[in-house]
Amino acid sequence: MIRNLVYGFLIFNFKSNTMVIHDPVTEYHRQNDEVLCGAACAQMILHQIDNTVYELQSDLNSYAYDNRDEEGWASEPAGLAKTMIEYDRRPNIGYRIFNESVVPGSDEAFKKITYKIIWTLFEYDIPPIVCTDYGNHWIIVTGYEAERHPINSDDTGFEITKLFISNPYPDAEPGIVHKMMDSCSDNGRGGSTSFLLMDEWKTTLTPILLTTSKWYNQLVAICDPKDAPKKIEKKYLSVQKLRGDKIISPAQAAQIALKEMEYFPEKIKSQLSVVYSSVKPGKPVLVKRIDTINEFYYIVPLNGTDGKTYSVIRLDARYGNIKEVSYPKNENKPFQSKLLPANKIKFLAAQAIQSDKKGFKKIFTESLFISPVMIWKPCKQSLNRYYPFYLVLYGSKRIYVRIDGKVFTKLTNPLLGM
Repeated sequence: MIRNLVYGFLIFNFKSNTMVIHDPVTEYHRQNDEVLCGAACAQMILHQIDNTVYELQSDLNSYAYDNRDEEGWASEPAGLAKTMIEYDRRPNIGYRIFNESVVPGSDEAFKKITYKIIWTLFEYDIPPIVCTDYGNHWIIVTGYEAERHPINSDDTGFEITKLFISNPYPDAEPGIVHKMMDSCSDNGRGGSTSFLLMDEWKTTLTPILLTTSKWYNQLVAICDPKDAPKKIEKKYLSVQKLRGDKIISPAQAAQIALKEMEYFPEKIKSQLSVVYSSVKPGKPVLVKRIDTINEFYYIVPLNGTDGKTYSVIRLDARYGNIKEVSYPKNENKPFQSKLLPANKIKFLAAQAIQSDKKGFKKIFTESLFISPVMIWKPCKQSLNRYYPFYLVLYGSKRIYVRIDGKVFTKLTNPLLGM
């Protein structure tokens, strides 16, 4: 599956006093209560890595607490780093804790941590989680302004002028369900998404004062995700800022899918070169996942003037974000994407009912009802989201007609490792 990872950056150059800005797109969310700042920071970063993911802050907090190295914390540094490793679904990712002891009269620890934060943002486009206010609060640093970008992880030979931060406090209503562009992310109810000048940053990044802690008198940040992919390009990554409070129309789905072609990698574009300029979206198919609550997606074929399907896009039917892009390996063998007509679906369903051991002698096809929304769940009959089912009802009888015409009287759970 093509991961729906959400990044971007802006670079501004001026003829004099040239400064650069690196600001990956990080969607803001508040902490759900007074102890969940670390979990909220983890939630924001995990959502940036994969914008289909909203891990519950309560789950993230529980994992961090269970994996802490010491008592006395709501989110302890080692527990929070282990949480990022566990919940970042990319393989072999290892988040590192950077900690430096503060020496009176010296800015060396402050400098080392701050430049490590800058390097992490530049190299990985992932916001570091930073322990602030003498160990009392976690925030994330989402971007920076500097006279240039770093050359390597040890480069400190340039001036940093601003740090962009997201502060998860104040807390949200208990039990809030975070979603794309909710009252958190559009800043509708407060919170902090801002930048700090360096003098203010020095009063924010301060050493931990818990004397019983092994982190005492240290500056701490979770940075530099080991073995993370570098600089993921902004292909596949168009972001649809929709609220999710309704299902988008088929016309909107088609428009999003067509626009997504701009973000196709060059390999796909060259494969589509013959028909690229004339590709049009076919009829979007709305699908309801029946193993989850309120999860819908569209399957949108992209067709050439020859009527053949050269790519298929799957997108979230509430939020509009792209979930998957598929195209044939052999450009001379495009996909088949013809939908079954209603009379064919009813014919297949009637046959299945009659052939069932408890079948009916006569089926009145006029009373067969085809659900206007297709359905899907992981099952033995389909482990591919592009192969949903027409749901046909005949009284209490349910028949599942797969999009390719295969018919089933029930959907059964898959075996492990199928």
